[in-house]
Amino acid sequence: MKLSKLILSAWLAAGGLLAFLSCGKPPPPSAWKTSFYVWREQWTEDMEPALNRAAPWANEFMIFAASFRVMGDRLVLDKKTVDWRFLSQTGKPVVLVFRLPVQFALILERTPSQTAVFLQDAIQRQMEEARAQSAAVAGTQFDYDCPTSKLKDYAALLRALRFAAPKTPLSITALPAWLESAAFADLIHGLAYYVLQVHSLEKPSSIDKDYRLCDVRQAEKAIRRAAAFGKPFYAALPTYGYQLIFDENGAFAAIASEDAPDSLPANYRTRAVFAEPEAIIPLLESLQRDPPASLVGAVWFRLPVDSDRMNWTWPTLLAVMEGRMPAMSFKAELRQPQPGLYEIWVTNSGERNYEGKIRFNVVKKRSILAYDILGNFHEDESVNSLTGPAPRAGAPALAAWYRAAPGAEGDGLPIQLGPVEAMK
Repeated sequence: MKLSKLILSAWLAAGGLLAFLSCGKPPPPSAWKTSFYVWREQWTEDMEPALNRAAPWANEFMIFAASFRVMGDRLVLDKKTVDWRFLSQTGKPVVLVFRLPVQFALILERTPSQTAVFLQDAIQRQMEEARAQSAAVAGTQFDYDCPTSKLKDYAALLRALRFAAPKTPLSITALPAWLESAAFADLIHGLAYYVLQVHSLEKPSSIDKDYRLCDVRQAEKAIRRAAAFGKPFYAALPTYGYQLIFDENGAFAAIASEDAPDSLPANYRTRAVFAEPEAIIPLLESLQRDPPASLVGAVWFRLPVDSDRMNWTWPTLLAVMEGRMPAMSFKAELRQPQPGLYEIWVTNSGERNYEGKIRFNVVKKRSILAYDILGNFHEDESVNSLTGPAPRAGAPALAAWYRAAPGAEGDGLPIQLGPVEAMK
């Protein structure tokens, strides 16, 4: 029987079909699993070291393999540029994640069986491509923020896909709001597991508002509520951030996630909102100390990559996974690239990035003939200090240069620097 006919038969008989997937019992606390979402539109060379760093900690990687978009009355597949070689070298199993748009609900309602056929064909091709490059594909997953009112349609789609490919473990991401729906139990029935997303951002309204990517009280409440369904699940915990952009009138204009813009129109302002280690650590400790039944472990969204400016660094995530606060440390040093020329470089020598400002004292001798303050730092001569944005870990920042009179070095360094402090 052809695949399309098989799926169509499954769709028509979905109400009486129960596909079986071995889910096993919830693991004991010692079997806590750690996984990472690898979520990149474009793969770069720094993906390889990022994967290798995380591999000793990873039970598996969940890979953003493709997204679907709606064009008129049909779905279109947008494949991501995944380098499966990097993944095969880690020796870890991978789950292929497929992103569906919110508009998918309309397509599914109009053409349910044809949509199922299209999805299964697209997924099968992606799996074959990954396996052809030695990736150890362990399953597939849908990332779909389905409207709660449409969960029954979504459940029927999942039943049809499981019937067509019963040997491929299938999982989904789930929203906390779904837990209160009568359709949720049917939605997750037969899945290998699901991933409960306890991070989100409300629509920005003001640059001064207190934004949180993860309300940890609500997150733990949702996680313990999910345990009542008896289905294995992961908790998706955030590592990422957003840059919120507001126009000259203070109105919300745009949001940036993976790639923050390097420049903005005049009078635009930005606000960075990141997941906070201070909040995530207690949540993680609580879940590991008293693990809810059926909770498999944590999936971190997303894998830290050196070029990803809107995410934690790997040392930050590693510290959080170890249950300790990432160390924060900065230092300012004086460099002399040529005789008479001095530069102040500021380095983030800690384990985390800091979105605030730093300050340190600078004392100049009279032998300084000229100088300039750089990189959004500014000088307060009344207290002999420089204040500016904290540099990212691994990215030293040039804060100022100074030109000294000939022979000034004979009297010692013409610049004296004080310790660097983070400003609240």
